[in-house]
Amino acid sequence: MEFQYYIHEDTFTTNKQGLKTGTTISKVPSVYTIKYVEDGDEGPFKDLPSLRKESKIFRKLLTTNPKRAQQICQEKHINVMKDFVLTDENVSVSPDFVELIEHCTKGKIRNGRITGIHFYDRELVKIRKVLKKNKKGVFEAKIEYYDSEMDRWTKKEKPSTFFPPTWTLNKLFHECLFAVNNKKKKFGALNVYKSKMESGINVEIIIKDGLLKSIYPLL
Repeated sequence: MEFQYYIHEDTFTTNKQGLKTGTTISKVPSVYTIKYVEDGDEGPFKDLPSLRKESKIFRKLLTTNPKRAQQICQEKHINVMKDFVLTDENVSVSPDFVELIEHCTKGKIRNGRITGIHFYDRELVKIRKVLKKNKKGVFEAKIEYYDSEMDRWTKKEKPSTFFPPTWTLNKLFHECLFAVNNKKKKFGALNVYKSKMESGINVEIIIKDGLLKSIYPLL
């Protein structure tokens, strides 16, 4: 797959082990062309050497923070954009909402336990057995999860509920945003909120210390 390169002057990341907030580089499949209206973004560049040579943002960074300039050119620090969410121009979301979507779509392994993952992605999820399913496409299943750090598939101890397998990331994003904006406290529960998505799917949302942590569909 061929990629085009972009540089961004002010970005944040949910990767706690990655670079801190600041200038970053991303690469996007060449079938997409992104046009930025802000001065803090430049691209596309046909390759990384072209970006380093032609970008005003990169040349400025070489002067103000040469260490950062070298770091963002390392492959492990370049963001790969393979999927996109389209919103109206006036729509903005908080960093914890972005982390909520990542928890739902990517999951993680913490202390040997798989957490999150309620969005079906065949690169990350193997369905071992479907236990329940409703008319809206929500299903509960026993799964295996791909641990990229260990390069192996791991069984999740407890079954997970999943949003409809036909949903795209864009669909999930907007449905979750609708649910978060219309949530109500669940009676008798400390950190749990109930809501309904625009599609009619009932969900529970976990909020701890004022931050969104998890969202999952109910059967």
